[in-house]
Amino acid sequence: MDRLQQQGSRFQSYQATFKASDVEVNLVDPIQAKPKPRKEDLVRGISKGFTDHMLEIEWNEDDGWGKPKISPYHNLQLSPAAKVLHYSQELFEGTKVFRGKDGKIRLFRHEMNFERMNRTAERSALPTFDCLEMKELLRKLVSIEQEWVPHSEDSSLYIRPALIGTE
Repeated sequence: MDRLQQQGSRFQSYQATFKASDVEVNLVDPIQAKPKPRKEDLVRGISKGFTDHMLEIEWNEDDGWGKPKISPYHNLQLSPAAKVLHYSQELFEGTKVFRGKDGKIRLFRHEMNFERMNRTAERSALPTFDCLEMKELLRKLVSIEQEWVPHSEDSSLYIRPALIGTE
């Protein structure tokens, strides 16, 4: 089966995309959990810090996407030869997560962000992904980090999905 699948005039490389159902979750030790932001710590309604966990999904040319992993927040390890450092091969988006008047957590325009990420990934020679699978992973991450979503109508948790070239 071809690595690339033609859809109309566009090519998609997520033939073997990651699956949200395959996510491996490693939760932070509660003793090491960061204090959650207070309303007065928010800047323009957005927390200045980072949550306790992060989502990572590795990709390589031979195997495609690996298993998604939600793990405690940590520094990335990059080779000095990583493409992101030499050719700026990277992209990012931003999406907000907020609570409605009813207190329920909502994702703000995440579909548009993921579609835009895929368009940019195509142009940047980075792998694309299935937006619905990414949505489910985002929901899983947010369910783990729900204490970080402010209980305020004028505040939100800002999530910054990024793709970086490392090979």
